[in-house]
Amino acid sequence: MRVRTEVERAAGRLVSAIQREWVAALGTAEGSNAERVLQQAHGLLLAIRRDALEDEVGQKTVSQYLGADWVEAHAVVKQKIEELVAELQRMN
Repeated sequence: MRVRTEVERAAGRLVSAIQREWVAALGTAEGSNAERVLQQAHGLLLAIRRDALEDEVGQKTVSQYLGADWVEAHAVVKQKIEELVAELQRMN
């Protein structure tokens, strides 16, 4: 059984928060944008699992990678990003 790191857990919580926003946006004009962000978040989680985060996001922040405007409009997601960044900083 594979043990998840705290960073992976934080990334998983971020994906879950985005997924809740996506579900709430289904059937609206915001739905496709939320789906794009959700796909990006899954890519972020996979990159963390592969220890390839820098390869995935480049020089962008997590918010920039996901879409800063969208993140700013979703406070819970912004909070989960802050938690993820804090975990990433603890690793370094």
